[in-house]
Amino acid sequence: MTQEREQALQHQLIRERSARRQAEALLGRKTHALYQANEVLQRTLSDLEGTISERTRTLARTLVDLRGLAYFDGLTGAANRRLYRERLAMALAEARHGNRLALLCIDLDDFKHVNDCYGHHAGDEILRRLANRLRDGLGSGDTIARLAGDQFGVLLTGANSPEAVLRTAENLRSRVAEAIYPTDPGVPIVVRCSIGIAQYPEHGENADALTSAADTAMYQAKRSGKDCTVRYDALLGQVQRQQFELEQALWAAIADEQFELYYQPKITLEGDTRRTVGFEALLRWQHPRRGLLEPADFIPFAESRRLIVPLGEWVLHRACRDARALLDAGLEFGTISINVTARQVAYPGFIRQVEAALGQAALPACRLQLEITESVLIDDTARALELFDALQDLGVRVCLDDFGTRHASFGYLRRFSFDVLKIDRSFIDRLPDDPINVAIIESILPIAEKLGMTTVVEGVETPTQLEFLRARGCHTFQGFLFARPMPLPEACAYLA
Repeated sequence: MTQEREQALQHQLIRERSARRQAEALLGRKTHALYQANEVLQRTLSDLEGTISERTRTLARTLVDLRGLAYFDGLTGAANRRLYRERLAMALAEARHGNRLALLCIDLDDFKHVNDCYGHHAGDEILRRLANRLRDGLGSGDTIARLAGDQFGVLLTGANSPEAVLRTAENLRSRVAEAIYPTDPGVPIVVRCSIGIAQYPEHGENADALTSAADTAMYQAKRSGKDCTVRYDALLGQVQRQQFELEQALWAAIADEQFELYYQPKITLEGDTRRTVGFEALLRWQHPRRGLLEPADFIPFAESRRLIVPLGEWVLHRACRDARALLDAGLEFGTISINVTARQVAYPGFIRQVEAALGQAALPACRLQLEITESVLIDDTARALELFDALQDLGVRVCLDDFGTRHASFGYLRRFSFDVLKIDRSFIDRLPDDPINVAIIESILPIAEKLGMTTVVEGVETPTQLEFLRARGCHTFQGFLFARPMPLPEACAYLA
């Protein structure tokens, strides 16, 4: 019994040793696997740390680049509008504790010509050079910013007096005007600029007011002939507001058709026979508050703002419809004359406007006459020749208005085929007592006759003037001596 127990204990011991050896082997394999996994994890963590470090550096560089894009102009390296506004806000906060500051609005004069002549690549290079010049002319606390294509803003934080600001502005203007020698050999390029100045607190106590004041002063510099510096004053702001209000009122007037056409007859005298050979359409504005306005009150402004193109189109259509109404009423009136400005002629769609007005009114082209001033001939002779050919193809008559009042010479009468030559009223004043005006009239009339043009004299107001002109062979007249401008119903009654 004892022997059997011993054998059983030995077998159990053998099994336990075998199990322990298996457990130790398994533990060894697990420990080795765990060690390998730890090594992989360590390598992975090391790689991850490297990746994170590299991505952190990349992110930092990207943030720097993004800040550059957000706050600096990519072409010139100057501050952009956003950074300029932020620095202006900070400077204003400090200025309210006694510091002073000034804004300069710098706009390059006619920079479009540089791009047109030398290309945008050269234009960009010149902008970079000019930005560097402006930067070199400023103090360490000042800011130069590119606000638009060829416009820069300057924030002067150490501006103690108007005289000091003006000296800085003039120095910057001189720097801009220094000749630039292009990379490729060629003619030196000179760029000039107009500068507007606004100072805190005289011209505004917040960023918008100061910026607007500097812009207003800069545009006044443009209107004053460019290449100069103008300091803002309250009168400039008042004029700017009035012009803005006038522009808005004109757009509204076009949309609401607040305009009227008045007609002044052109009279031909042959012996004792008096005949109406045409009407000149003269624009009037029935202003809601100011009443009936003459063309001199708004036409020059409309032309300066390019409003003259839609306004001129309205006149074309209304005059053609009125002429059609006269024909339908059985009234013979000759032609309807419309004044056309140089800006209208320069508009690429001008001939299409004429065709559309004639077509919609079903008016024969020979009933329409366009009165064109000398400035059309002088400003763009090639365009004028093209225009006259197109009008002649349509059958529209052309009148040279205000001849001799500007710079056109008799040579233009040879180059252009005019149907009518209109002598300006300035030559009729003081007739027949002014020998110079007498000589001019006596020179123009026979030349126009030999060239086959009808001559119309405007501004005839006295029988003495009429007698003098008829004695020298003139037969067609326009002026208060015969009739004043009148609305269409009165023109119908006049013809009847």
